[in-house]
Amino acid sequence: MPLNKLTKKIFKGLSLVVLTLALAIAMQAFLFASFKVPTDSMGPTILPGDFVYVNKLLIGPRIYENSGFLKGQQTPYKRITKGAKMR
Repeated sequence: MPLNKLTKKIFKGLSLVVLTLALAIAMQAFLFASFKVPTDSMGPTILPGDFVYVNKLLIGPRIYENSGFLKGQQTPYKRITKGAKMR
């Protein structure tokens, strides 16, 4: 196999891996998140060690105000809700 074809195959494979990782990170950041329950505070419904998946589209994204971060304060944020009510 010539070097040019080998380079194209390697580039295609690496670009597929990078695209897959970028898509997975974007989905984790904007669409859903997974958490492991550390204590029994929500028992008996959710037990320690259970995994919980959160739909981020339901509660809306956070919009941060970065001015407080530079001053060492806690960063305030607002949520853009889509009309869904949280329970």
